[in-house]
This record gives sequence, structure tokens and C-alpha cells, in this order.
Amino acid sequence: MTYEKLKERHMFKGFWYILIGIYISANAGVKIIPPEADHPATFAIIIDSVTFSKIEESVIAYRSSIENDHLGAYVIIGNWSSPDTVRHEIQRLKQKDSGLEGIALVGDIPIAMIRDAQHMTSAFKIDQRSTRYPLIRTSVPSDRFYDDLDLEFTFIQQDTTNPLLFYYNLSPDSPQKIQSDLYSGRIKPPVDDNSKYQLMRDYLRKVSDQKSKDNKLDRAFVFTGHGYHSESLDAWQASALSFRELFPDLFKPGGQLKNYYHEMSPELKEIIIQELINPENDMAVFHAHGGDDTQYLLGIEPPSALGDHVEAIKRFVRGKQRSAKKRKKSNEELQAHYRETYSIPDSWLEGAFSDSLILLDSIWWAKQDLYVADLRQISPQPRVIYLDECFNGAYI
Repeated sequence: MTYEKLKERHMFKGFWYILIGIYISANAGVKIIPPEADHPATFAIIIDSVTFSKIEESVIAYRSSIENDHLGAYVIIGNWSSPDTVRHEIQRLKQKDSGLEGIALVGDIPIAMIRDAQHMTSAFKIDQRSTRYPLIRTSVPSDRFYDDLDLEFTFIQQDTTNPLLFYYNLSPDSPQKIQSDLYSGRIKPPVDDNSKYQLMRDYLRKVSDQKSKDNKLDRAFVFTGHGYHSESLDAWQASALSFRELFPDLFKPGGQLKNYYHEMSPELKEIIIQELINPENDMAVFHAHGGDDTQYLLGIEPPSALGDHVEAIKRFVRGKQRSAKKRKKSNEELQAHYRETYSIPDSWLEGAFSDSLILLDSIWWAKQDLYVADLRQISPQPRVIYLDECFNGAYI
């Protein structure tokens, strides 16, 4: 590019920043702080006005750290009344600045709850037309509303109990596959009181500080849980090999990549916890199933000895009896079913409600999975922890 062309482009960008200032004054409720650095690619930090007033210094420091990574960074502040108002600003900015490539949604940004789009999810299976479930259970919280600008939605209603939630149908006229125009992420603490501002302040400061350090990604571990690849070792092997292309430094002298598979050890939970608290690990990747407070690790692994088979059956049947009691079902009928169908002897059906066996089974089950309570007792060290599982991004 010639000097004249570069000068012309810089003059155009400067003129665009002036136009933004004019637009701010004409559009009450939305303020745009333009980038300080002039880079071809840009990024937008979208934040609500209350949160910005509480953590302004940290947001500006975060913006500076992004610009040090060669991205021009906007800060867009608004009193967002609905997801539509946020999406409108993103679309407007994208039209004006074709270099916009990503967004961060910080604080109390409205959450779009999408319906009629189960075919675009990975594992959401529920009858959204059933009257058995409330609207919140049959809708999917998704920021594709903000980063895939070609999708079309029809507004339904705002949630009656959580004012951040807004329900939309994916329009039949909309594209029926996801092709995001931007990458996006949320910075939203898992609390509802005023401590959320301090949590966000601390997080943004930490991120800004980490960006200034020279710490290349050269040590990582990957865990694959039960049922993730339908127990296909070929798929697991191919997934592990992909890291050589994505993160070559892991395979150079001094680098390290550990791959864990759920059948490797019955003590794998403790091994994973030790990896999480290892300060030398830069990244942790989890491919697993999950619940709202649980990451499923081991499942029920195939026993290796005859006695283990027997104990596994006893434990399984005890669990079924306890579940039946909670659902107020007949325990006698359940026991009769297992006797007649599987020829299970009476001695294997005993003790389901014994305090000692309930405690023993609880300890065994606790060793199979990773819980939020486990994480509260440790300090995870990897700078990046990637959780590829259900309930991620469920901001409700």
C-alpha cells in the first residue's frame, strides 16, 4: 500500500471517529468511546451504563490491553432495554466499520432466549409446545442473537421474573444454520448482588495484567469424559492429534500435552484436580457432558473383576430404590421387577436405606464427577479453561 493510500485511510478513520461523536450526542442512552489505536481489525466492549459507572477504570484498562494486541477497541455503553437495542448497535457499527471482528458483552446485557431453533443446538431435546414446562425450560439462551447478524427473530415477550431474559422465535424466513459474523463472549459473574461489580473489576484487571506478560502456551492437558465420542477411541485419537496443528509449541522441547481418557483410572478425578492446581499448566480442555453444577467425568466404568461386577449391580439397584422412594413409587414392585427380570437375589436388594450404605454410595458417586463445590476448595491455575459441555453459556 502506498504512502498516499495509507494517509487516505487514516484520514477516513479519523473522520469516522468524529462521526461517532456526533452520533453519540444525537442518540440518547448510547455512548460510544472510539478506539485510541488505529488498527485494521477492531473489537467492541459492550457494557450497561450502571456496570460501566462502577468499574470504568478496569474497563478502560481492559480496552488498552486489547489494543496492545493490535485490535482497535470500542467501548459501547447503554441503558439496554432489550436484546434488539444491543443488536441494532452492533449492526450499525459493523456497517460502518467492516474491520469489526468480535465483541465482549460485559455486565447486565439482555439475554435472548431462542425458540424454534432446536435443530441448531447440539443436545437440546424438549417439547417446547408442552404445557408441562415453563417457557424458560423450553428456550435456549444464545448470544448467536448478537454475533450472527443474518439470523432473523420474532419477539415474543420479556420474562416475568428475570428482566434480563427476552424470548424470541427463530423466524421461518431466517437462515437455518449458524454462520457467525463475529466472535463473542460474555463477562458475567454468577451472582446477583452488588459483589458482582467487584468480581468483574478483579477479573478485568487480571486479564489486563496477564496480557502484558510473556507467557506462551506450552503446557496443557485435555480430558475426555464418558459418552463424549460414543466411546470411539479413533475419534479420541484424532481429536488429540489436532492439537499438534493448533498448538505446535506443546510438541516442541520444553512443551507438554497430556491427554486423559475417562477409562484410564478410577482415581482420575483426583488426578484432574491435581492438574488444575498445577501452576505450570497454561490451558485445560474438557470434552465432557455436564449439568448445571456438575461436570461428568467417569460415569460407571466397566468393572475389571467378578466382585466388582456384583458391587456395581448392588450399587445400581440401591440407587434405583432411592429414586423410586423420592418419586413415591412402590419399592416392593421395583424389587419384584429386578428379581423376575434379572434373577437378582434378595441379598443384593438389601441395605438401600441403610445410613452406612447411603454414605458409602455417596462417597463413591462423588469420586466420579467434578462439582462446583470441589472447585470452591481449590484455586485453578490454567490461564484458559475450555469447557465443551452442556449448560455452558446458560446465563439464567
